[in-house]
Amino acid sequence: MARAGPVGSRLPAERSSFIGRRAELADVRRLLSGSRLVTLVGPGGVGKTRLAVRAAADLRRSFPAGVPFADLAAVPDPASVAGQVATAFGVRDRSGQWLPARLVDVIAEQQVLLVLDNCEHVRDAAAVLVDTLMTGCPGLRVLATSRSPLDVEGEALLRVPPLPVPGGASASGAADDAVRLLIERATAAAPGLA
Repeated sequence: MARAGPVGSRLPAERSSFIGRRAELADVRRLLSGSRLVTLVGPGGVGKTRLAVRAAADLRRSFPAGVPFADLAAVPDPASVAGQVATAFGVRDRSGQWLPARLVDVIAEQQVLLVLDNCEHVRDAAAVLVDTLMTGCPGLRVLATSRSPLDVEGEALLRVPPLPVPGGASASGAADDAVRLLIERATAAAPGLA
């Protein structure tokens, strides 16, 4: 079977500005330099997806074969995880081959960063797939988001806390980021808001 070419980057477009999280972006880069799987964990709505997309966009040049994005939020059951990831890679299931094995053939030794978003409700299936892909694809790195760790060997975790609010202990100015974020989103929703 012929190897596929680069998979390309298919990151979602940012619809609003990215505010703060400089330390977390640096942590993602540092962790991905030493681990092939980095999972951003934290409560829902804290900004794990935005952080993952921004980090992946910043790292695109390090992954010449591409940075595909697979959103698992709408995946109805664990059996659909491999199909969603295959779609992110532009792989169609026509060969009758086991889909994870087909993905291994496509990715092979290419330098790819897979962003695997919203893993929590299909965590076990996502973990099995990630383990299979990492075993067969030495150039693959995975940046996942989930409310809980995937528990795959070699996984590095980055806990993503809410932005601190004013009055909290923050020497980095992160509390100012929380205020800027609130003001920007509020005025975008209601332009005359004062």
